[in-house]
Amino acid sequence: MKRRMYIWGSLLTAIILAWLGHKVYLSHQNLVTLNVRDADVRDVIRKCGWQTWETIVVHKDVKGKVTLNVRKVPLEEVLGIIGEQTSSRPTAVYPIFSKRSSFVALRKLARGDIPPESAGWTNFFLLGSGRGGRGGPGDPGGRGGPGGGGPGGPGGFGGFADVARSQNSLVSLTVNAKDLNFAALALARFSNAQVVPEDGANALITVSLKQVPFTDAVAKVAKVAHRKWEVFYSLQAQPDFFGRDEGRGRDEGRGRGDDEGGRRFRNRDDDNTNRVSRVDEWTALRDRELEARLATMTPEEQVKAKEDQQKMEEMRNMTPEERQQ
Repeated sequence: MKRRMYIWGSLLTAIILAWLGHKVYLSHQNLVTLNVRDADVRDVIRKCGWQTWETIVVHKDVKGKVTLNVRKVPLEEVLGIIGEQTSSRPTAVYPIFSKRSSFVALRKLARGDIPPESAGWTNFFLLGSGRGGRGGPGDPGGRGGPGGGGPGGPGGFGGFADVARSQNSLVSLTVNAKDLNFAALALARFSNAQVVPEDGANALITVSLKQVPFTDAVAKVAKVAHRKWEVFYSLQAQPDFFGRDEGRGRDEGRGRGDDEGGRRFRNRDDDNTNRVSRVDEWTALRDRELEARLATMTPEEQVKAKEDQQKMEEMRNMTPEERQQ
């Protein structure tokens, strides 16, 4: 009798261990298996986080129902589908920080629990505004990740899946005595993830990495800056450009003299100095973006990118007649 109980106990233990091992394997691979219908987005996100052991922060303004039927699908693809169904933008976030309390503040900011001005993470919005997650060529140096959207809507599964592929690919990074924000920008543009230094994180970065995992590159940059790093996923609400202040723009002009609208328009263009200053700022920003992209390219890719940039500059300087030839 005891022997039979021992055999059954051993068999049950083996089954449980095999099941747990399978779950650990799936979580390590970031694979999601889920079948839900009209489920609240937060319930779905909770299940995704439980299966993958990843931290997924949902902004309080993200709302909606989700219908999913996936089996062993990468988490990034699933988040892209969820983003499509809830008009939200999924992003992978790699914060670089000094204290744990700073990392906690960033997650509160991502949830919308604290105002941006008190969080100490200005770059969270500067680097993530509409550029998406992990970088692609169309944007001045991005790769068309979550914010760029994919098939089917903002942050669709095509865009965020591309983000995952770039984060899982090997990256080269050559930075010589550049500030931390530049190194973070270079990594962000390679992957279209948000690589975000906390406010006040000033450091000169010199690194030369060739074909290393993306997380290793982030870890190296953080180490050189004498900072810690983490990773989590964020689901942010998309701005409602069409619904915001609906009708106000139409009604504002009514009841006012045409001269007031015309005067506003003229005043905007009167200050040529400001206009030139804005052009200079934009040029400097564009050059910095290009330099950041080049930092993650091989020498051959750099040559081609510079040639393409030169062709674009030549096209930009052509007259309309010259472009038609």
